[in-house]
Amino acid sequence: MKSECELILACENTPVFPGGVNALNKFISSSAKYPKELYDRCIEGKVFIQFIIDTTGAIIKPEVIRGIDPKLDSIAISIVRAMPKWEPAIQNGKPVSMKFVLPIKYSFENKNQR
Repeated sequence: MKSECELILACENTPVFPGGVNALNKFISSSAKYPKELYDRCIEGKVFIQFIIDTTGAIIKPEVIRGIDPKLDSIAISIVRAMPKWEPAIQNGKPVSMKFVLPIKYSFENKNQR
């Protein structure tokens, strides 16, 4: 029997954001705010956030595993913490906790318009 703290690295069905990938992208886009000073300095890149989606679909222990700037890293953590519950991973017909890594990309749509 698995303890609650044991995490599954591969499973039958991976966790799913409510509404799927397109809904996740829309949630991130609508939640992300670009600090003016970083925009003015053309700071862009990807922040990688690792977190656990527990057996109820709740997000726990979000952390930056690769960042680009402390302010953007903090915003990315806030976005992940604000997410609604996901559909949890399923293994052997039962919900299980699973680690998930989410890249959040900060970039300029059209650099020529800056």
